[in-house]
Amino acid sequence: MRRLTDFTSDGWIAPLTAEGELLQPASQPGLFHVRIGTILPTEPTGADICLRCVGDADGRIYHCKDDIGRRRIRATEWIANSLAKHIGISVAEFAIIEDDTQDKTYFGSRSPISFAERFEMDAFIRTSERDEVGRPSKWLGQFFSRIWAFDLFVCNPDRSIQNFILDRDGQFGRICAIDYASSNLLPFPDRNFPIATSPTEGIGRIIRSRHGSHKAAAYEVLERIGSVPVNTLESIVTQMPEGWLEPDCATEFIEAWSDGRCARRLSLCRAKIADEWQG
Repeated sequence: MRRLTDFTSDGWIAPLTAEGELLQPASQPGLFHVRIGTILPTEPTGADICLRCVGDADGRIYHCKDDIGRRRIRATEWIANSLAKHIGISVAEFAIIEDDTQDKTYFGSRSPISFAERFEMDAFIRTSERDEVGRPSKWLGQFFSRIWAFDLFVCNPDRSIQNFILDRDGQFGRICAIDYASSNLLPFPDRNFPIATSPTEGIGRIIRSRHGSHKAAAYEVLERIGSVPVNTLESIVTQMPEGWLEPDCATEFIEAWSDGRCARRLSLCRAKIADEWQG
């Protein structure tokens, strides 16, 4: 039986009912609050991870992030992951992590059950997958093109091979994009994009050379972003704990969907893809 969050043949996440019917993305993208059960003693990995913990209810490991200086890391991660999940892009499960001992909340990204898939994940990304007759398989290239188009929109300069995980559940696996902490999303970006020497641009060129550009898939992501209603953005923002984002910045971000700034940025993203993505 197909798992409920398996990929469709064209690389989109397709939530299914038990009867196999396609569900529309939920309008409430946030998951739940998780209280810290145990803080793990090992050193966290990742530039912006402040601690790793075990959730007291589900027993799963979460990578927790806090704001650093003027960087609104928690709000940026929450908004980017919620928006990605809403439009059907595969991201790691996430939650608001509560530390009752310090009256503190973190953004938490759930760790895959096993880290033994790291080498398999790297090889999978770096290798051009072939179908049964030796032709390049389209779905993986389409998947990556959608991820990179989304990175352009949120101005994420830090996409790398290490920013993917293979989340396994029994025999099934799901490739998930992680880490939007460096996205220049707040305030809403104007004309800025990741610079040519950024990991997002450099690794993107390598990925497209091996898996194809699939511009149509990238454009579809931008269409889905443009179709997100304002009330969904309001729901995403209001689900965050108080203190993650200043009210004026939250209002400014939501208004970008109705005052033309979102449409202008989507147009700029399309032009950049058309001009710079080969193939």
